[in-house]
Amino acid sequence: MSRSCRGLIFLFCAVVSAQAANPAPLLPVEGFFNLPAIREPELSPDGSKIAFLFPKDGRLALGLFERKTGEGRMILELSKENVEFFFWKGNQHLVFGGDAGGNELFFIGVTDLTGKKIQRVMESMPNRKYAQSAAAIIDTMPLSDEEMVLAGVFRESTDWCFEAVHFNLQDVVVRYNVRTKSKTLLFSNEGQYDGFYTDNTGQLRLVSRREKDNLVWYLRQGAFGSSLVELARFLMHGYAETWEPLSFAADNKTLYLISREEQDRGALYAYNTETR
Repeated sequence: MSRSCRGLIFLFCAVVSAQAANPAPLLPVEGFFNLPAIREPELSPDGSKIAFLFPKDGRLALGLFERKTGEGRMILELSKENVEFFFWKGNQHLVFGGDAGGNELFFIGVTDLTGKKIQRVMESMPNRKYAQSAAAIIDTMPLSDEEMVLAGVFRESTDWCFEAVHFNLQDVVVRYNVRTKSKTLLFSNEGQYDGFYTDNTGQLRLVSRREKDNLVWYLRQGAFGSSLVELARFLMHGYAETWEPLSFAADNKTLYLISREEQDRGALYAYNTETR
């Protein structure tokens, strides 16, 4: 054995012996169950700020860190539940969501960076008849500083409260502008459809619904008001469906999807919605 090998073995044994003589202290059990000090930090588009989730009173709140001054502060917290997600929309607005009242009615809101100007935009229907209809973000429209596509219940009032409201409710898909608070109707759902997919311009192009034992996909070639054309119909399994659409390509006619028509494991396809 060479001298260098004997030296490495000696060093290794010395390190192991030192570790055995001075074992690391056990971590407290609480450390495995506590909320993280900071979760999901996200840089603003201009790079000047970082938004993040942090624990406050046992729940996750939304905070902001100013990179120039090194100061951090809370933007908002929900009354009974966590802020479950957020993302930037431009440099002055944050979209966030959660079950604000602890009543299983999920909602989507928009806040400025002070947490004082809050728009409660969409929410689940506060009615047992529509228990399966929940607010959802269909398209964050990352290339837009102001718009996103939402599905669910739109509420005309922008008052900040957590009580279920029973007026001005309509199950729709809209393109919403966080700056002007304006909405563009893309689809009036009335509870018939539950899958929605947009192209890169924010136009609703693909929808799905259950018809008896089938999951049926419909395509819309134009803007709002254009007729729906049946694209495909498959037996519904309740899991690992035959089609799993992902997104439209840049040409807005090629649809990327996972298909299990040929094999149960699924494969990635580029589907031409014009030629099919």
